Amino acid sequence: MWYDKNKNAEGNVTEEERLKAYDEMKAWIENEYETLTEKLAALKAAEKTRTVTYRESLGRKCYYKGILEIYEKFGL
Repeated sequence: MWYDKNKNAEGNVTEEERLKAYDEMKAWIENEYETLTEKLAALKAAEKTRTVTYRESLGRKCYYKGILEIYEKFGL
C-alpha cells in the first residue's frame, strides 16, 4: 500500500495513517538492506566484486544503512 491511498476528505493523511505508512516504509528499507547484504555476499563468494552489479548494490546498501542510522539516532 502506498502512502497517498489513505487521504481524508481534505487530502490530508491522518496521524494513524502516517504512522502506518512510516512503519511500512521502515520495514521495506530494512528488508532491502538485508536482501542487498545477502546479494553482496553471494557476489563476493563468486569473486564478482569488480562488477557493476556489485558496485551498484554496495552503493544502495550504504544509502539504506545511512537511512537506518538516522532512524536509530532518533530512536525510531
